[in-house]
Amino acid sequence: MSKVLSGRNTVRPSFILIGLSLLVISALPSKVVAGGDTGHAPTFDLMHLWLADIEAPALQVLRNAIETAGLEWHEHRVQGNFYGIRTTFSELVSLGVPPKAVFWIGGDELTLMVDAKVVRPISGQLTRGRLRKFLRPEILTQISHDGAYTSLPLVIHLQNVALVNKTILKLLNLDHFNSWKQFIEAAPRIKDAGFIPLAMSDQHWQLRFLFQSMLSDGLSKDEFSDLLLAKRGDAWSRAQLLKAFKILLAVKPFANDDFLDLSWNEVIYKVRDGQAALTISGDFLAPSIRKIETVACTQVPGEKFVSWSFDVLAFPTLKSPQETQIQDRAIMAMSNPAFLANFAIKKGGVPVIEKVNSQELDNCSARSLTNWTTMDKLFLGSERWRLQFNSISSIAQDFWRSTDPDPGKYADLLLQEIKSISAE
Repeated sequence: MSKVLSGRNTVRPSFILIGLSLLVISALPSKVVAGGDTGHAPTFDLMHLWLADIEAPALQVLRNAIETAGLEWHEHRVQGNFYGIRTTFSELVSLGVPPKAVFWIGGDELTLMVDAKVVRPISGQLTRGRLRKFLRPEILTQISHDGAYTSLPLVIHLQNVALVNKTILKLLNLDHFNSWKQFIEAAPRIKDAGFIPLAMSDQHWQLRFLFQSMLSDGLSKDEFSDLLLAKRGDAWSRAQLLKAFKILLAVKPFANDDFLDLSWNEVIYKVRDGQAALTISGDFLAPSIRKIETVACTQVPGEKFVSWSFDVLAFPTLKSPQETQIQDRAIMAMSNPAFLANFAIKKGGVPVIEKVNSQELDNCSARSLTNWTTMDKLFLGSERWRLQFNSISSIAQDFWRSTDPDPGKYADLLLQEIKSISAE
């Protein structure tokens, strides 16, 4: 069973909303799920955002594990991306009817949520100590808290991946773009040949991926981190921001005309199907290009490091011991390397387990795994990073939608916003 919920696309969602929910949760009853008394298997309901067809195989891996554990599968399919998840989950928590599990992005926010008893910790005893044996150390570091785990990790996603159409580039005798300057110089030739140089969407979260690549063009991991934490002084920071806004303005004439609120899979299809030469995304795009030889995942223009996050399942704190036992059964069914490897293979990205057969991965995910092991890595899962990127993508979206934007004014605006968040 599934139902679609529409979360509001809040510009700067905050953990405060979930914190406020705690004021009323203790006074409200938990949702009661009928079990054996009705002749039905106990119900496991998952709130998630995997709505695209290309995400269905990975979702089926989850469903198979749950049903194999003797549980009945229910799902809350939330629109509005992670912003929708945050808002809808907070509303259900405040009503006292949280799901058994919810998609989340791993990071220190989950530590706060465990401490606030919004979500429950996962004990090492429950997973029989297996997670520590096969998870990557970077993942263990992020989920470990007070002798337990904040969540169950599913897959790592690199957030700076360029998808290029090799046929278009070969036709025009173009190589990989080593910088945004190179792309801008080549864009008129691509457009004159009847192709879209850059496929993109002005959706908040998608524009973040694009503009982040422009901010990091030519910067090292430490330089990029210092930029977003306002550590190198106003003059240097403003120069980097100004450069990025000028790049964004320069590529606008070479983007697809239907960018307004275009779904991410439709953006990917433009490159996959030979309409566009390039798009910037994350490696979650991998299933859409599996076994398609005319496209390739490459490093984004000017990138010197990889940015990464990871998907998890978090398990809300429930009042009923019976419901908690249902969560336990689900956790035990999913906390094994075979499940986690299979999920990553179907979902695309870097597996959270250390030992994996790279030949089982699609080409895009295999490249992500290589980059993960050989390049500098910047983890973008902290609460501060989330606030920074929400501000960055909101201001970039306003810049993109403006009819005559001034890069200097927007650079000043974003600099003040970055400094404000960094000072908090």
